Amino acid sequence: MISCVLLFTGGSPPKAHTAPSTAALAVKLAIGVGLIVYGTHKKRRVSRPREDPAWLGRVRHTSGWSAAGMAVLLQPWGLVAAGCAIVMNADLSHTVTWLTLMLYCLLATSSLLAMESYAKFRPARAEARLQALLHAITSHQDQAVVVLSLAVGFWLAGRSLYELT
Repeated sequence: MISCVLLFTGGSPPKAHTAPSTAALAVKLAIGVGLIVYGTHKKRRVSRPREDPAWLGRVRHTSGWSAAGMAVLLQPWGLVAAGCAIVMNADLSHTVTWLTLMLYCLLATSSLLAMESYAKFRPARAEARLQALLHAITSHQDQAVVVLSLAVGFWLAGRSLYELT
């Protein structure tokens, strides 16, 4: 996603108070409001007990390619869109911005690579620890989605409103 945004923007943000800049701010505002609405909707449903979906049990026996395909479909697309909107305004003429973006990408992929490597070289130990991690994630998933959606939504909406005025 980040590479697509950089390809379309050419590595430079839209100039302030121009049509593309205003449109970008309006998109960021819409994404922020959407995340706020989603977060409040999800907050109302947090107290309901939920069961694991049936497909989660089948994930253990899928191939790597199937898992990769499901990963694309199961992304938190609202947060991905928020990230793309933020990267669109990045001024990549500065080395620090490039470095920050690269470090973000490395951090995002290194956590997955660490889990994959751990599972490959220590399968028995990894099974127990990754099972505990899965339990922790699934038991706190709703609260994390609510907090993250509201925080990013209010930040995007507030910043967009400030820049629009």
